[in-house]
Amino acid sequence: VTKSYMCKQDDTYYYEDENGKLIILPLDYGVKAAFVIGEIDDIDTALKEATEYEVDIKLPKLDMESEFGSSVLIGYLKSQGVELAFDMSGNADFSTMSTVPVFISDIIQKTRIKTDEEGLEAAAVTAIMMTESAAMPEEKEVKTFYATEPFKFFVYTELENEENEILFYGQMVK
Repeated sequence: VTKSYMCKQDDTYYYEDENGKLIILPLDYGVKAAFVIGEIDDIDTALKEATEYEVDIKLPKLDMESEFGSSVLIGYLKSQGVELAFDMSGNADFSTMSTVPVFISDIIQKTRIKTDEEGLEAAAVTAIMMTESAAMPEEKEVKTFYATEPFKFFVYTELENEENEILFYGQMVK
């Protein structure tokens, strides 16, 4: 596969251990982008221990868009124990939002990440649709397949308590 790369040499934060390497690229408003090659066990520690070096950076230009529909997101939430919100009988308490019994009928999430020599753009939107309670047929189970990727990336910000809040996370295919 032919791929365009962005190349630059710059002072940036860098971390390396026996399992992988990590660089941190600063963005606007205290937001940062980290790129990870390999399998670093503790990303939070790596982010804190990264030291400023001059780094020759070569990254593929990205323009990725993803969309997750109800089959993926609702399936994930149900697997984590969130059942009542999706119960078609309307037993969940959404009384602060609706005077009639409702349930969550659909969730859609779209994201886009674009990088080039000018920087990184990231956007996301999540929509949750609710339906008035009524008897409806069960949704069919949808199988998903996730491929293993050679590098990961995420956009994050540091919180006041020195924890990291991940805003976007992605993986790049070979």
